[in-house]
Amino acid sequence: MQKKNSNVYRMKRNPIFNHFGLIIFFIILFYIGINVYVYISRNRLSLFEVKSGSMSSEGSITGIIIRDEHVVTSAHSGYPNFFIEEGGRASKDCAVMSVDETGSVHSKLTEVSSDKTAGKDSVEHIKNLLTNYNKTNSTDFKATYSLKNALKSEAGLMSSSSMLSDIGDVARSYGNSSTFHIYKSKESGIVSYNTDSYSDITIDDVNYELFNEAKDYKEDSTLSKELIESQTPAYKLIPSENWSIIIPISDEEYIALLENEYINITFCPDNLMATAAINVYRKADGCYAALSLGRYMIRYLDKRFIDIKLDLKGMTGLKIPKSAITTKTFFKVPLKYFKNDITKPVNYLSKDVFLENGEKTFDEITVDIYYRDEDYAYISANGKLKAGDRISADKDYYILSDSATLEGVYNANKGYAFFRRIEILSENEEFCIVKADTEYGLSEYDHIISDASKATDNAIIY
Repeated sequence: MQKKNSNVYRMKRNPIFNHFGLIIFFIILFYIGINVYVYISRNRLSLFEVKSGSMSSEGSITGIIIRDEHVVTSAHSGYPNFFIEEGGRASKDCAVMSVDETGSVHSKLTEVSSDKTAGKDSVEHIKNLLTNYNKTNSTDFKATYSLKNALKSEAGLMSSSSMLSDIGDVARSYGNSSTFHIYKSKESGIVSYNTDSYSDITIDDVNYELFNEAKDYKEDSTLSKELIESQTPAYKLIPSENWSIIIPISDEEYIALLENEYINITFCPDNLMATAAINVYRKADGCYAALSLGRYMIRYLDKRFIDIKLDLKGMTGLKIPKSAITTKTFFKVPLKYFKNDITKPVNYLSKDVFLENGEKTFDEITVDIYYRDEDYAYISANGKLKAGDRISADKDYYILSDSATLEGVYNANKGYAFFRRIEILSENEEFCIVKADTEYGLSEYDHIISDASKATDNAIIY
């Protein structure tokens, strides 16, 4: 049988083509791996949606109390007796206390009063002292020290007030007019036996250094003394229940409270809420608020420094996290050098360009405005401008030199990060309330970058 000739030829495959699909597969796999690595390793920019909010002051503020205090100094050394209770009212020419130089009248008055029982008011006052102490931290040495003095003072008053009806008879029998002295009030007012070095302080005298002394402050109570020295404070008379509390405030709080006439406050010692007239003012060392009240002065008569909280709920605005806040430096350019309507966020400047032959030409620069005041607009260089460049308008020119730092956040509404200035109204440890709908600022429902430390200008978000 004859063998047939075959016209079929077997083609040899090129090795390169044999592995072409595999190569393509590894290229795609490598590309995917790179993208996964970049995605995992890059900074994650989480966003925060801006919404309206308000805030009350979560932290307490220490204030200094200012009253109209008239200190009465003892002219004699001896044993004191007291006839008006702490916080009690004395009329003009009323016997407030006595000083016995020899102690003969004092000891007899004490003996007479020991036979009398405590009044209902005194017992009730002691109960209140113990109840208020139990509400505080019992491990606080200052609170324990104050309780000790208060109880000792109350015990002295319980005996001394009962002496008043017997003082005439005892003084005539055992006293000597040259050694037994009665101190009468020269005017009507509220009596306090707690004295310190701040009795004559005024609003003008208050400074930041005073508040550093609050933690070491101790009042000096005449009621707790067995003996009183000559030329030392015996008691003070306060003719009016009007009083003030001065507190230090931040620049942002100063601006936010500038137009307020009244504010709600909470007294931290007992959580009493009250409304105070407010007046804010600036001094060389900072900003302050003077809170004026016509009630509750007697309630805090034993205090010079007091912790309060401000109710800032009326200060509404946009609530943002403090981590979103950053600062950025801008050039300041006088308003007259801008070509377009200054209210537009994008504008133009004419930059002078000098050629090699000495001729001058102009380069029109597009700039973004981030803030403006009455005289200047604040712009970013963005690689187009630098310090020393000359900006022209008609026949005038301006050399770029002045700069200022603005506080703001990175807005991400357009898919990339761009700076927006903010005005802080109030703040706590985590959040700020900023003014809403400011020019070149934020609006409700804007999206901002939560952590400004991870953001840069024009960073792509999506």
